Amino acid sequence: MRISETHKKFRLYLSALSISKFGSMLSFFAMPLIVYSMYHSGIILSMFEMISVVIGITFSIPFGFWLRKKNLKNFWISFLIILGTSGIVVFSWFNIFTLIYYNVICIFLFTGTGIIKQSLIPNLVFKDKIIWANNVIFLAIIGIGIITPFIGGFVLSLSWRLPFLIDAMTFFIEAGIVMFIPVTSTPSSAQSKRESTWRVLKTSLSYISENKVIKYTLILEVLLMLIGGGLKILNIAYFSYAPNPYIPYGIASTIMAIGMGIIGGLVILKVITIKNPYRILIFSLIIYSSFFTGIYITWHSTYAIFLFLLLGLGNGFMSPNLNATIQKYTKREYMTQIIGINKTLNSGFRMASLALMGILIDIFNLIYIYLCLGFLFLVLFIVFYPTMKYLSSVEVS
Repeated sequence: MRISETHKKFRLYLSALSISKFGSMLSFFAMPLIVYSMYHSGIILSMFEMISVVIGITFSIPFGFWLRKKNLKNFWISFLIILGTSGIVVFSWFNIFTLIYYNVICIFLFTGTGIIKQSLIPNLVFKDKIIWANNVIFLAIIGIGIITPFIGGFVLSLSWRLPFLIDAMTFFIEAGIVMFIPVTSTPSSAQSKRESTWRVLKTSLSYISENKVIKYTLILEVLLMLIGGGLKILNIAYFSYAPNPYIPYGIASTIMAIGMGIIGGLVILKVITIKNPYRILIFSLIIYSSFFTGIYITWHSTYAIFLFLLLGLGNGFMSPNLNATIQKYTKREYMTQIIGINKTLNSGFRMASLALMGILIDIFNLIYIYLCLGFLFLVLFIVFYPTMKYLSSVEVS
């Protein structure tokens, strides 16, 4: 399904996002592999990942509150220029300290650009197209995710510096495209009133409490992050035991991306029609449980690679629907604040998950960690099924 001519702004938005997403996926594919190759420690890798999570916890809410009164497009361009310059710095002076710097500056500014990008979507498409738009974005990212691991493995074999130069170039290209997106993102008169941060936070939390759809969606997302937030370093540790681990890890990542792409494509082509996303969220929990249990049963990395299709299917159902729910059922004046709160909660629980996972990797046999995760997702399904069933009948004006 082609993007409608009435969505020209969205088409520019999608082009900008896709180009830089390739560079970012490449550098973030490379960084954990480089760090683990340097130190071969789950704890050190989790600490490296946790640096970025701390940034997310600290700045998501301030960014969300601060950006509600700003011209989002101008700040998006400024952040991209800083990111591109930082990529050049890492390429020119490559060492563990510049890697840490790049990790920090990227997550810091991604916190801002992430809020901006999510907040702008309702300004780019009609409300009844929000779920569709999120799946188009998701499918575009998945398409990039399918090719990036293969390219990433090849690029890393040439040079550890090269991914950061490529990333820098894509940031500059994205900034050029964003300049041409005809979107007005200045605050409304209601938003322009000077309010204390505490008052804005209190009002936003009160809104979440009253909006049952948003409340339970945030709770579910937080629990998902707590249980699965450390999965990335667990998978890296798992494939590190294979000969030439970059290749099987890249193949598994590609297979996972294919699984996500299948779901996104079916939604866009209307083979799957999502009127209300909550039932889809239930189904995703069972898929996640099946993936982890399957890894435990199969275990050998050569065969387990193909189970990553299940993980991709689960992500394909879960990720765009969580984003679309927040965008669809949140009033415009609360959008950046709610997204900022959501990102803060996710970062906090992801940090807890990473910290625990790094310790578990170095202490326990990995096979039992996968088994426990399979059990926890099954429990999450059992606990949330009544809630999700209730929410599937809720409509928010």
